[in-house]
Amino acid sequence: MLSSKVKQILAAAFALGGLAMAQHSDVATIERHGGFSTLSVHTFRPLDAIATTLEARFGFAVGAEDPTVRAGTMVPARWGFQVRFAVKPEGSPQDVRGLLDAIVAAANEKSPFGYRVDSSANAYSFVPTRTRDSEGRSTAGAPLLDRAVTIPPGVRWLNESAMLMAKELSRQTGLRVNCC
Repeated sequence: MLSSKVKQILAAAFALGGLAMAQHSDVATIERHGGFSTLSVHTFRPLDAIATTLEARFGFAVGAEDPTVRAGTMVPARWGFQVRFAVKPEGSPQDVRGLLDAIVAAANEKSPFGYRVDSSANAYSFVPTRTRDSEGRSTAGAPLLDRAVTIPPGVRWLNESAMLMAKELSRQTGLRVNCC
C-alpha cells in the first residue's frame, strides 16, 4: 500500500492532471450570511467543483477522485446540494473537517455514488466508495488510490512516478487512467 504522504502527493497530481473520464468542472459558490456561509453546487462533478472552490477560497488542500464509471454505465445529469457552515470572523470555516463531513453526507444523500473524506496532515480528499453498474445498481467500488501499486525504485521526476502508477492502475482496472 502507498504511504499517506505519497497518497497525498499523488492525489494532488491526479486532481491537477485529471482522472479517467474527467470533465471540466463548474464552480461551487459560497455566500456569507453573518456568522454562517452557504456552499452551493449544481454540476456534473459537484465534489470536484467544491474541492476546487474550497482550495481557491480558503487555501486548504482538497482533492476529489471521480467514481469509476465503466462503459455502458449511465453518467448522472447535473446534480447538486447546499451545505450551511459556521465561519470565523474572517470568513473561513470554523471546523474544516466538520464542513467536509457535512459535504460528503449531503452528497451521499443526493448522489447515485457514495463518498468518504480522507485526510493526511493538512490535506483532504473526497474518495468514492460506491458506484453504479451498467444496470444502475449500487455497487461497492475500490477507489483508485486505495489499490496497492508497486513502483520500481529509482530516481525520476514525480510525474514519471505518477505515470507509472497510472499505467499500473489502468492494468489493474481495465480503465484508462491518466495523470500529468
